[in-house]
Amino acid sequence: MFQHDPVSLWRAGTAGHYAIGAACGAAYGILKRKPDAAVAATGSAFGIAVWILLDQVALPLLGLSRSPERYPARLHARTLALHLLFGAVTAAAYKLASRLDGSAV
Repeated sequence: MFQHDPVSLWRAGTAGHYAIGAACGAAYGILKRKPDAAVAATGSAFGIAVWILLDQVALPLLGLSRSPERYPARLHARTLALHLLFGAVTAAAYKLASRLDGSAV
């Protein structure tokens, strides 16, 4: 049975965050047909999309976070910056993996 103590909630949240991040990274690889030179642009767009769709829409709708307007602007700025970084790293990893397996065009 799930315990609602702070440590259990933190562990569940962390595990969920990693699982969702891995799923998003896999989705990027599936949706991105071929690597290109625009790693920064595609990665940034991907990071923004993940931030909007998950942090701002899905998690509040599922009751897993509070409504976005209940958080301060500085937290939104910080999480957006981190999702931009996530997108850039995801795009760069995809491009590198594509080169290593010989599928880069």
